[in-house]
Amino acid sequence: MAVDQEVVLGNFQQLLSDIDTLVMATVDSDGTPNASVVPYLQYEDSFYVLTSGLSEHTQHLLSEKDIGVLVLRDEQDTRNIFARERISMRCAVAQVTENQEEILDGMEAQLGKTVGLLRTLPDFTLFQLNPKSVRYVAGFGKAYTVSLDKHSATLITGA
Repeated sequence: MAVDQEVVLGNFQQLLSDIDTLVMATVDSDGTPNASVVPYLQYEDSFYVLTSGLSEHTQHLLSEKDIGVLVLRDEQDTRNIFARERISMRCAVAQVTENQEEILDGMEAQLGKTVGLLRTLPDFTLFQLNPKSVRYVAGFGKAYTVSLDKHSATLITGA
């Protein structure tokens, strides 16, 4: 079955444009899992999150190299909850220590004035999440592996 790249990749990008939060799956040093929701900015090929040092996930991000990330369509906008549109990624994590201003300015423009306050607080840390693998589910029988450059999508089949 041929994949209409323009439609699939357009829908993929639209989901990322529509949703301002992502779910992070992290683990602590003992392997205990944690899931949390954070606002994000997509900039170029990476995702950026600004998190408080008081949160569990910040400690995990500082110590772990890989995390799971999920961006999903709101339930109220989903016709069938079992076929909820979503993007799941495995991401490499890096703390951003240089040239933060451009990213934080972008976050403030997209996510609002609260970023202006948070960026002044000493316990907040900016992280870059770099996708290592990307899967996009558009509905039943519509699961795709998306290339890291986001230029192609391959239908996942059971065969």
